Amino acid sequence: ESRATLFSSRVDSEGRFEAPIVPGYTYHLSINDDQWVSKPLSQILVDGESHQPLPLDFVIVRGTDITVRLTSGRNHTPLAGKTTNLTTPHDFQWKEEDGETHHGSGGRLWHAVTDSEGIVHTRAYPGEFEVRSYFGSSMLEKTFEIKAEGNNEFEIHRELAGSAYVNGLLTSKDPSAVLEDA
Repeated sequence: ESRATLFSSRVDSEGRFEAPIVPGYTYHLSINDDQWVSKPLSQILVDGESHQPLPLDFVIVRGTDITVRLTSGRNHTPLAGKTTNLTTPHDFQWKEEDGETHHGSGGRLWHAVTDSEGIVHTRAYPGEFEVRSYFGSSMLEKTFEIKAEGNNEFEIHRELAGSAYVNGLLTSKDPSAVLEDA
């Protein structure tokens, strides 16, 4: 079962934001910014009975620098101009009104386009970091662990530089079968 209500809100110069929520429900919060990031947070923001806000410890920090290079072929040729989906996944759970526990996954999701060298420069919160890039009918996908300190440079490589095609023949043992457009 997959359910989510997604919304975004911008902060003012004082860091204040407003968001429409339902008291007693769990929400996942994340910062989606080029420079600033936060530790993933999932919690009930407003008490379901009193309708009073609950304490919220949501602090932003400058993101950890990350470099991802997409390549293909024997010579590791850069894949320039590829849209790349980036995610810092976060699993969480919540209880429904009937007391049943459910599990979900959220997290910061953003995209970037590789430069002429096949490189994406971005920032993220330390921890798990997923990269997906599609081209044609292929996908490059890899999960990395982002360290708070040290080298966070990664390469995702596809051995085949091009696409291949296959031709086939569809047959049926039923003589009445219509195969056109099957």
